[in-house]
Amino acid sequence: MALLAAVAVLSTPVLTGSAAATGTSAAGQGPDRPTIRYTEYGIPHIIASDWEGLGTGYGYASARDNICTLADTYLMVNAQRSRHLGPDGRASPGQDQNTTSNLNSDLYFQRIKDNRVVERLLDKPAPDGPEPEVREAIRGYVQGYNRYLAETGVDGLTDPACRGADWVRPITELDVYRHAHAEIIMGSADPLLEGQVNAAPPGASAASATSTAPASPAPRLPGNSGRPRPHPHPRPRRRRRRSVTRWRRAANGAWAATRWPSDRRASPVAPACCSPTRTSRGRARTACGRAS
Repeated sequence: MALLAAVAVLSTPVLTGSAAATGTSAAGQGPDRPTIRYTEYGIPHIIASDWEGLGTGYGYASARDNICTLADTYLMVNAQRSRHLGPDGRASPGQDQNTTSNLNSDLYFQRIKDNRVVERLLDKPAPDGPEPEVREAIRGYVQGYNRYLAETGVDGLTDPACRGADWVRPITELDVYRHAHAEIIMGSADPLLEGQVNAAPPGASAASATSTAPASPAPRLPGNSGRPRPHPHPRPRRRRRRSVTRWRRAANGAWAATRWPSDRRASPVAPACCSPTRTSRGRARTACGRAS
């Protein structure tokens, strides 16, 4: 959905029609062809009868006013800056200027191309993919951009920043969708681009520096045969569980000693009414009286 919003912003004109036009530049004449009218301060207004015509007028006006900026953006999202501008040049993927090198920018966007991120988004049906009106507007935008470039020529561009440059070329619809995708993700991905491109496992640089040096053998202690010894305590010791039967016997004994027996012969202990007495010879015996 965010991709659709960005594409809609890129393909929506400023206004439709104006009574205060100070100049007229026609991208085509006729009922189905767009007309571009420039008002004061150089603001283009596009008149068209359908979405494709609206996109054609917008693409033509955008190329006429910002051909070098747009061509530089399409060069970036196609990961071609190092080839044409050198790997050490500076790129501006996000809002901040010159935040990374051309090489890092190419590595980042080449990964997006290899993973076919934008193509997979375009394959989804609406509303997860572009609406039919958006596709029509983008199709017209590409036609208008390429038409201006064909009429003017690279050597005839008014902006000296890219006049005669070999990296100014006609665009495709996929270029525009990649531009829209970059506008969406760069708000948060721009500060992380350097870290993502230069990411490496911990200690990778130190390991690579010492990979050619032979490893020193571990010192052998007396009595050490060279074989690795098992850890003396591979597992934490667990407390020994007392036997369930032992606990059960203790519980049965305590219960039998405290209950009041209904049958004295079955009682394991002497009843509470009994008191020990001594015989004439000094021997102890137990005499029980009748309970009152």
